[in-house]
Amino acid sequence: MKLTDVEVNDRPEIDGSIRVGGHFGARRVVYQIPRVPLDDYFPKWPHLSDAQRHTLVTSNLNAIKGIMQRQCELQAWREIRAPGGSFWLLEFEPRDLHRQLSDYQLFVPYVQMIKDGTFQVNVPIAGSPFPHVLPDVFRTEEEAETWLDSPIGRELVQKVRMTKTERGH
Repeated sequence: MKLTDVEVNDRPEIDGSIRVGGHFGARRVVYQIPRVPLDDYFPKWPHLSDAQRHTLVTSNLNAIKGIMQRQCELQAWREIRAPGGSFWLLEFEPRDLHRQLSDYQLFVPYVQMIKDGTFQVNVPIAGSPFPHVLPDVFRTEEEAETWLDSPIGRELVQKVRMTKTERGH
């Protein structure tokens, strides 16, 4: 049986965790990823914002689907009864998440407020403890994230990564 209709909840939980839900046959299954393992994946970074955690999970959804599929096949779940109906919560194991995600070389660009109250986009570079700071400055976080998700933003991030990787940062 295959896991279907997998999607990331738009909002994080109160504790900062991110829920990914789907269906395994007739069962509604949920994989809840706590905040700390996502933050700990990048030990040199400051803690991620809710938006960055959401982007991290969304951009690596195929890897997370693989974890969820295995958990479903092993029936590694427990039933949770909630006011809106019951669902099956899959077991979370940080080791599985880090092992699966490490294959994807997670280096997600992120938006950061700078001292003057504007926002910049930082692009983490593999093997470097410091991100590359893009020269554009944005008035709001939303403006910066919108630019980052645009074709121009994605293209520039890709160019920076290729250039920095070729030069060895």
